[in-house]
Amino acid sequence: MTSVYHRRFYPGDVDGTIAYVAPQSYGAADSRYVDFLETVGDAACRDALKGFQQEVLSRRPYITSQMKIELGAAAYSRLGVDGALDVAVIELPFAFWQYRDPALCNGVPASDASDGAVWQFLNLVNAPSLWADEAFDQFEPYYFQAAVELGYPGYDDSHLAGLLTVPLGFDVASTQVVPGPTKEMVLDPMAMVDVASWLATEGSRMLFVYGENDPYSCAAFELGAATDSYRFFVPDDNHGASISDLPAPDQAVALAALSAWSGVAPQPPPPEVLARAREMRLQAREMRLRPRSR
Repeated sequence: MTSVYHRRFYPGDVDGTIAYVAPQSYGAADSRYVDFLETVGDAACRDALKGFQQEVLSRRPYITSQMKIELGAAAYSRLGVDGALDVAVIELPFAFWQYRDPALCNGVPASDASDGAVWQFLNLVNAPSLWADEAFDQFEPYYFQAAVELGYPGYDDSHLAGLLTVPLGFDVASTQVVPGPTKEMVLDPMAMVDVASWLATEGSRMLFVYGENDPYSCAAFELGAATDSYRFFVPDDNHGASISDLPAPDQAVALAALSAWSGVAPQPPPPEVLARAREMRLQAREMRLRPRSR
């Protein structure tokens, strides 16, 4: 995202830009993400994830007790233990498709699963600790910027009515920033429109790569009339998608563009290096690169 904004204001600084899994969100709660999560994968998996969300909240006493054992109640002073759990559950389907493989659909715990199994799966997919104070301290600047210019994904929490301790519609960027006299959060809806307009009319030498299953792919930048620019989607991939994951024809086009821009011939690394690099990318992003992209 930042690499695109840099080109908007300093278009001549670099010879080309590769923007990985970069969304262009519109509004405080962009509804395109809601629509995407209603169609990604198969219906059985989507239903299983919704059922799991409800199951987690129905076991609130046990889950919050584990959160307190893990970090202590004081670690959640911003949202409270219950509020942190609510947000983690609301965003769980998003996180599932952002970082996980559809093969994990078969592992979604059912209503007869043990408390331990429910807690383990929640921590695997979208741990409540991501909404502890320490994580907020690191990422609050992003949430503030999302609230005032970048926009933020919308989430459907209607099926969780009566199970949440926060109001429906609570999960927006502005609720994740500590209020104060210097933190007035008024969204400028034209900021992202300006970037989109620049890309579609003046952009050049831009290369975008997205994962087909990543929710951020539904907010992919539109190239419009950008010159010498490309946009690719890696089939069945997630937020870890890269050029090396593209189908051979698309990869050839991408590498040819980079070679032309840089004057350097591509030298693909060995498969084992690619695999390790992908693993490290995903691990780094899971540490808290949110709404998730950053």
